[in-house]
Amino acid sequence: MMCCSASQASNQTPESPADSIGKKSALTRNKSSFGDVFGASTLSETIVIPFSVNVFVSFLQLSTTELQATMTVKKTQLIDFTVSNLSNRPLPFVIRMQNFPVKGVELELYESEHFEEPKFGRRLYLEAHGSMKMSLMARTASNVTNSQFQATLQCDNLRDRRNTSLIYVNINVVRELQGDIVSLPDTSVNFGDVYRGGKTTAEISLNVLGKEDVGVKLGDAHQWKCEGEVCLMKDKTAVDETTISSGQGKSITLVYQPSYNATNNKDTAKVQFELELLFWSGSDRQQKVVVRCFAVLYTSTMTVTPSNINFGDCHVGQCKRYTFSIENQSPLPGSVIVQFRSKIISIEGAVLRENTGREVNEEFFIAPSSSLPITLRITPQRVNPTYHKELFITNASNPKEERLVVTIDANNMPPSEAKLHNELYSWDPITPGMEKREENTLVALTNTPLLVPYLVQSKVDYPLNLSVRSTSAEVELFRFSDPTRAEQMETIEADFRFLVQGRNIAEDGNKVLEGNAERVEELRKELIKILRDGEVIQKICVEPLSSVKVYAIIIRTSFASEMITKEDGLMISIDSIEAPRFVRLSYKLCSTSFELLGQRTKNFGEVNIGTKKTTKLSLVNRCKSLLYVCLSKSRSVTAGHIRMGGSDKQTIWLTIRPLHQRNRGGVPPRYQGRL
Repeated sequence: MMCCSASQASNQTPESPADSIGKKSALTRNKSSFGDVFGASTLSETIVIPFSVNVFVSFLQLSTTELQATMTVKKTQLIDFTVSNLSNRPLPFVIRMQNFPVKGVELELYESEHFEEPKFGRRLYLEAHGSMKMSLMARTASNVTNSQFQATLQCDNLRDRRNTSLIYVNINVVRELQGDIVSLPDTSVNFGDVYRGGKTTAEISLNVLGKEDVGVKLGDAHQWKCEGEVCLMKDKTAVDETTISSGQGKSITLVYQPSYNATNNKDTAKVQFELELLFWSGSDRQQKVVVRCFAVLYTSTMTVTPSNINFGDCHVGQCKRYTFSIENQSPLPGSVIVQFRSKIISIEGAVLRENTGREVNEEFFIAPSSSLPITLRITPQRVNPTYHKELFITNASNPKEERLVVTIDANNMPPSEAKLHNELYSWDPITPGMEKREENTLVALTNTPLLVPYLVQSKVDYPLNLSVRSTSAEVELFRFSDPTRAEQMETIEADFRFLVQGRNIAEDGNKVLEGNAERVEELRKELIKILRDGEVIQKICVEPLSSVKVYAIIIRTSFASEMITKEDGLMISIDSIEAPRFVRLSYKLCSTSFELLGQRTKNFGEVNIGTKKTTKLSLVNRCKSLLYVCLSKSRSVTAGHIRMGGSDKQTIWLTIRPLHQRNRGGVPPRYQGRL
């Protein structure tokens, strides 16, 4: 920031504006004379000039600090290394020989694959975040004896003298190189597709060139890049080293197990790494072979639907079935292990094993990106109105994933008492008044009331008292004392359900019928207002041979990223009957959510008067149902100059189709506002 100041006398007599302007001009021309006349008492004016400076750090890095090679006489060998620019500005650099030329070994530096011009002592350039692969060419003379030669290369960053790196070169010259112990037709191994946490094997073919047996083990270098563990296998057992008999057509087996971490990214990842195979023979000969390995990593994910199973009323001695699904969300085949302990529940179609008793432990294989239906069969043996069990599902392809738990509930009641409930009264659900619906599937949205009407019809000629309790604190039973309010509530609830619950697929199966978002908000407010007039009840008194209409209201508050199936119910008891009656209440629960893409602050920049500039807000519907969104402006003066969607309204309503994106533009003349 820069500051400038100007001085003017403070004891001047009052003057007219014209005289003042003239004298200010004279003050500029005769600055020294005015300073002598008016003295030291002055007024100061400061002018602030803002400025900004971007400061960058220039840094050069080498891929290695040491180069080694073993050569024979009259040979040429290339040794590669990489120079990288870690800054976001281009930089010049130079590589020099720090010591005198080595006798017997000639060293020269080139850019890899460009051997036209040597690069020692020449000014080279690297782009921002760029790299350059260099090749050090070493030539040995014919009169060199067995010895070791050393040299030092110095790499200097010409923008920063402090950034200097050294490369130490060690060359061992021998008369003759030892021959190879083994030969590998292919030095690359593809482990293929594998689950994180799982194991896979691959074979490497090789030929033993000598007549001696050869030992092999894995080197320590580069193994940390494999994101897991690699070891040798012999007779289906992991070993540190193994022996290969002499001859042709031999092979060794590698076992690769990628590591699994819950914090890792669960997306597909391609992995490339190198392994060192160290071979040795009885005559103290050694050979090192580098093998390139490839693999594609996946994470096995399993889901179960539903996670709560309620068989409802089950008569003793009679069987009842329920089917749930396990979904494999991965693109590879997977397997799960289903475990539970029960005498009366079994998996239909599973072969019974001997000496298992009450324990059920079955493994199922699931095809890629598909689901497997499993049918449970219950045959109660005694009365138990609160039968409860837990079923555990273990992902065999990902043992570190948390087990899936499925709760099982049932009301095991004797046939005589079940018939007695039916003899006294009937409890029948009333299908919600929704047309164009093939099946009665209830869908509940988080923090949105879902109403399920029931008609209770008495079959006896005396008052019947029923006690009702729900299996969940978020499910209540209520009724209206005024039939008119009940009819109003049913009409509003039917319209609200039609707009909210996804009844939006036309008969052709393609067109989406979007509702009026503003109308949805009006119906929601009216529905909540009418529900306040209802009476939450736990007991129902049904007059002789008459009927009563009651409602089960479901208001779930938990967030569900995916649509899940919930199993609740109502327990109905009569004083004269010991076993209660269970009314199953099954519905699907989902939550509404959206995401605002891009920056939260929209800057229109400079806008001339009379011109328009627009910007877009991108809203993405993350749920599988229609999303109704309300966009409103703040009540400030500047926000009134912004038009949303070509409208001057303070509030606009949007409807976004499931898993789709909606863009809305705003046009300001001059000011800033906030949405």
